[in-house]
Amino acid sequence: MNPRAASLLVVTILSAGCATSTVTQRQDTVDTTQISQQTPPQTRRPVADRCASMGASSGISIEGQLGTLTRVEVSSTLNPVLERLQTCYTQRLEEHPYLAGEVQFKLRIATDGSVRWVIPTRSSMGDRVTEQCMMGALRALRFPTPCGGEAETTWGPSFEGGEDARPATAWDSGRIQRQIDRRRVQLTQCLQRAPGARADITLYVAPTGRVAAAGAAVSTPEAGESIDCIVQELLTWQQLPSPGSYAAKTTFSIP
Repeated sequence: MNPRAASLLVVTILSAGCATSTVTQRQDTVDTTQISQQTPPQTRRPVADRCASMGASSGISIEGQLGTLTRVEVSSTLNPVLERLQTCYTQRLEEHPYLAGEVQFKLRIATDGSVRWVIPTRSSMGDRVTEQCMMGALRALRFPTPCGGEAETTWGPSFEGGEDARPATAWDSGRIQRQIDRRRVQLTQCLQRAPGARADITLYVAPTGRVAAAGAAVSTPEAGESIDCIVQELLTWQQLPSPGSYAAKTTFSIP
């Protein structure tokens, strides 16, 4: 494994009627609205039989109610993509050696097992290119057919770099508050198609005072298309305070 690849992945599983369990291992993070505790059918039983064993129907979808997948079905689908996500991360380290952080994605799984949409709901990575690469890998996944309707799951790794990685200097957002206030209207306009949505932004300031990389997490699926607009605005920022000889990292939210 590349020394700068994911060094800590925390598994968090929320199951209906069950307590949260956390396991610190090199595995996935799963947060699902409805995940059956039962072991999935290793012998590929028909969907109707499999769903019946979980107390769910494969043919009935109730509006407003999410479907069900077993926790093993979810993790066995997500775990193999971790290597691809590590590649997305390491590919950007040569240009931005200070990249590091957690990325958490929410996935909506359609009734045929395909991924309808993916959004970053939490990210401290601060690089849209890396986040887009990861989302592309997740969109290509194919889950087992959910029982009882579409399903959602929240999953994400943490990339902390290798032992020789030098993190960016941590800045309070107050260091660039003047620029944030000056351009807040433009940033907020990016969210106009997603009323009530929030964007949590992470960016890196280069020694020259320009924004070297930026990314964002959003609170709703409707706001997912706003991220490119936000990042394009951020990458125009120049003449910010210089962090010295190495990049600085800061976060803030809009609106």
